[in-house]
Amino acid sequence: MKKLLVVNLIFAFSQCFAQSVNFLLSYELAVQKSKENKLPCLVIIAPEVNCKDCPKINFKRKFESKGLREIFSGYNIYISRDMETEGSKLLVKFGLPPRLPLFVFLSEAEEVLHYASGWSDDDSFFARMDQEVKDRNKKGSYYFYLKNYSSKKTDRLFLREMIELQSSRNMLVADSVLSDYSKTFSDEELQLLENRTYIISKGLVFESELYKKIVPNSDFRQIFASMPIGERANTNSKIIQKTIFAAIKKRDTALAYMGSRFAERTWSANPKRGYLAYVSNMRSFYGGIRDTANFLNKTGELAEKYLVEDLKDSTLTPTQKDLKAMELNNVAFSVCQWTNKKEWLKKAADWSKKSLEVNRIAELLDTFAQLQYKLGNKEMAIDFQQEAIENARKSNKNTLRYQSTLERMKSGTLK
Repeated sequence: MKKLLVVNLIFAFSQCFAQSVNFLLSYELAVQKSKENKLPCLVIIAPEVNCKDCPKINFKRKFESKGLREIFSGYNIYISRDMETEGSKLLVKFGLPPRLPLFVFLSEAEEVLHYASGWSDDDSFFARMDQEVKDRNKKGSYYFYLKNYSSKKTDRLFLREMIELQSSRNMLVADSVLSDYSKTFSDEELQLLENRTYIISKGLVFESELYKKIVPNSDFRQIFASMPIGERANTNSKIIQKTIFAAIKKRDTALAYMGSRFAERTWSANPKRGYLAYVSNMRSFYGGIRDTANFLNKTGELAEKYLVEDLKDSTLTPTQKDLKAMELNNVAFSVCQWTNKKEWLKKAADWSKKSLEVNRIAELLDTFAQLQYKLGNKEMAIDFQQEAIENARKSNKNTLRYQSTLERMKSGTLK
C-alpha cells in the first residue's frame, strides 16, 4: 500500500512539473526557447501605468491556475511591462494596435499566429485564444493567409479575405498587401470610387506611392465624403497609426512630420485639439526611435500646454478631471522612466503633484513617490509609497508592485 502511495505521489509530482507554465525573462529568451522546443511563443504587452486594468492583473497566478495551467504549459511566455520602449517596438514590429493588455501568439519563426486584447476572469476567454492558435492552419485563420500569401499575391478573393480577417480583428493591414490587392484590378476598375474607397478605408501610409495612386489630391474630398462619419474617423486613425509606425521603422522624421500634420488637419474644426494630435504623434515617433531630447521636449509641451491647462477648466465633470489627471500622471511617469536629469524630474514632479490635487489614488501616489526618490528625497518618497500601498489596499487593488517598489526604495536599489 505504501509503495502504491509513493508511486502515486511521484506521478502527481511529475505531472505538476510536466504542466508547469514557462515564463521567460526577456523577449529574446522566449523566442530562442520557441526555436529550441518548437512550442509557440506568447508575448503579453501590459504596461503597468498606461493600462487601466494591468496593475490589477497577476498573469502568472492566472495562467498557473488549475483551469489554465495545462493550456499555457504549451507556450513560452514573456510579459513586456515597458510600453514606452519595448512595448511600442513590438507593436511596430508586428503591426498591431495599442489595445492593452495585448496577447500576441508567435510561431517559432516569429510569425503572428493570433492576437487578442482585453481581460476576463472567465477561463474560456483564454481557451478561445488557445483554440485559435491550434486552428491556425485551417482556412479562415490568419496563419493560413500568412502561410499562403506569397503564392497567392495575385488572387483577388484570397487577398480580400485576408484583408477582411485582419480588419475584423482591428489589425493594421500592411500597405504591401493592399498594394497587391490593388494590382488585381484593371486601371478602369481601380478608378471606380467604391474600389478606391475600400482600399483607403483599410489605412495607407500617408504620401506613400500607393496613397498617391489611390487618393490623388483632386479626389481626396470626394473619397472621404463618400464614407460615413464613423468610418471616416476610423480611416484617419489607421492612416495616422500606419504612417507613424512606418516612420519609426525607417527612422524617417519627415514622414513622421507629414503623418502628424495630417492628424492635426483632421481636427480642422478644433485647432487646439488638432495641434495636440500633432504633438502626441511626434512624441510617439521620438519615443519609438529613442530620441530622448525631442521625446522630452514634446512631453513637456503635451503636459504644460494641454494637460495642466485642461485641469484648470471649471466646466470639466469629475470623471473628465480624473481622466485628465491620469493622463498627466502617465506623462510624468514617462519622464521618470526616460531620464535622470533633475530639470526634467522637477517638472514631472510638479505635474504629478497637480494630478494628486485632483485624485489621491495609488497609481498617482506611486508616480510622485518614484519621482521624489530620483530627485534624492528618499524619506518623502518612502512616505508617499506607503500611502500608495494603503490606498491600494483600501481600494482592493493588488499591492505587490507598490510593495516591491517600496522595498527597493528602502534598500537604495530602485532605478
